[in-house]
Amino acid sequence: MTEQDMQLLRDVFIGEATLAILNDNTRVSWPGILNKLKSFLKTESDTYRINALKRAINDVSDEIKRRDALQRSCMGEFTMNSTDNYDDLTWH
Repeated sequence: MTEQDMQLLRDVFIGEATLAILNDNTRVSWPGILNKLKSFLKTESDTYRINALKRAINDVSDEIKRRDALQRSCMGEFTMNSTDNYDDLTWH
């Protein structure tokens, strides 16, 4: 299997996971997709498909980490720009 075939199969698995979530009438999210991919991996026996699933799982995990880091970064900017020396009881 070529690299291009592996990437295509990875994309197909991510799409299948998304469709499975939609069929369950559940909210689609990256963690939900990750969980579906992991459940697919448990039942898969074909070596190429296992490798593509592992790649999809790694890519989705990386995306979750990237988004978490971005969110923490944005929250860090928010707290750095906010002031802690204000009076909660004063209304302006």
